[in-house]
Amino acid sequence: MRYVVHATSATTTHLEILAVFVEDGTNRVHPSNSTVETSEFAEIQKQLLSIQNDRQMALEIREKKKLEEEAAAALVQQHAQETALRQAAELSLEGLERRADDRLVFGSRRHSLGHGKARSRSSVVSGMSVRRIVTGITAVEEL
Repeated sequence: MRYVVHATSATTTHLEILAVFVEDGTNRVHPSNSTVETSEFAEIQKQLLSIQNDRQMALEIREKKKLEEEAAAALVQQHAQETALRQAAELSLEGLERRADDRLVFGSRRHSLGHGKARSRSSVVSGMSVRRIVTGITAVEEL
């Protein structure tokens, strides 16, 4: 058997398989009837296809892994953004609740001082109705 590989271009080659039959007793060389060459070429082609399939599968796995990593990174980023927005909303809500409480306390005192009577004032803060009476008693009712 003799294998001769010729480069036909940068990406393709030509494979030439030369086979001869040598008798054991006489050492006489006879030309091959191409059965050996055909079976050798089939085996080589099978091996090359297997290598190409393995490379393609590896490439697809790398691409899939890259897409999964990008999706995971996007999910982490989205989670971080949502967390930041939630924290900002909570801080804003806390500030609004403090301002509402301050307005209720200071507003009630102004009204009571000016008129000399006990007045009540109510507002809605974070889903609860809060009613403050000038005497200092506070009633809280859930909505």
